[in-house]
Amino acid sequence: MTANIEILLRIINQITMNNRQTNYDTFLDASLFYGLPGIAILAVSLMTSIKVGTDFGGDGMMRTGTFLGCNLLLWLSYYILFISLPESLMLCFGKKDKMVVTVDIAEPPSIAETQVREGATIEAEPKKENEEPAKEDKESVEEVSSTDDVSISEEALVAEPSVLPIVKLDYHAICLEYEQRQTAERTELIEDIIEYAGRTMAPFVSEKNMIRLCDEIRCWCSNPQHEPSEICLRDRLSTNDLCHFIWNIGVRLGRNNGYSGECRAKFVKRMFALSLAEVELSSLKNMTKRTSADRIPLDEPAPGSLKFHYPKDDDSSVSMRLSA
Repeated sequence: MTANIEILLRIINQITMNNRQTNYDTFLDASLFYGLPGIAILAVSLMTSIKVGTDFGGDGMMRTGTFLGCNLLLWLSYYILFISLPESLMLCFGKKDKMVVTVDIAEPPSIAETQVREGATIEAEPKKENEEPAKEDKESVEEVSSTDDVSISEEALVAEPSVLPIVKLDYHAICLEYEQRQTAERTELIEDIIEYAGRTMAPFVSEKNMIRLCDEIRCWCSNPQHEPSEICLRDRLSTNDLCHFIWNIGVRLGRNNGYSGECRAKFVKRMFALSLAEVELSSLKNMTKRTSADRIPLDEPAPGSLKFHYPKDDDSSVSMRLSA
């Protein structure tokens, strides 16, 4: 109990000493920063007020105003030059250090703890004879712990995941890539259509008209409102055959892209005007009629593909590709 009181008194004494030292340092700093400059400022203000008052015939009001104005101006200049400006410079250059003082006050041990410690020291004294085995055990424990630390460090190095860099997506590059892919797919589709037109219509159209027909088909693929010129056939084809030919192309170009039933009917009506002169436009809209005498069959695209289907016959079949 007496030891606890002595420790408490020492702590209180140390705190009071620290407070006195802090108060003294604060007073000394205030005297240096404000006392000496204040005396100099008062002296300069007094001399200036006396000089100005003498110039104005000893006017007391002018002297008082000069004294107050000069005093205020000098204090403001002192604050800016010696207090505000150094702090700003220290903040700009990162030279302002903040010191944090921490005081650790150890709590005195309780009576029960002191009794337990004394009992433990009394029991530990007879075991001095067995110091050598204890040292050997300690060395073995240190060796095991060192090997464990090495293995743990190696596992940590192996298990450390590699950090992948974060790639920022370029919006314009993605849009450009998508447009290029769409353009390539559209170009491939048009080439397939031109090849289909050449394979299908070559037996029924002259070579000169075949080139014109492929040109008209290519223009129609780019513009659904294109008005083609008339193509003359060298061999007669039925209305169903001509409708099947245009329907097989239009269904791959897509109804949503403007190639509706009416658009297909107008195109086939203008392209084969002589063969379809007596057929009404409304009758041409239904292009999926089938008969046993059809020479150009309907070719419905397979799911997920726009490729054309060709009959598997021998080399006598016509195979050609025409370009504009």
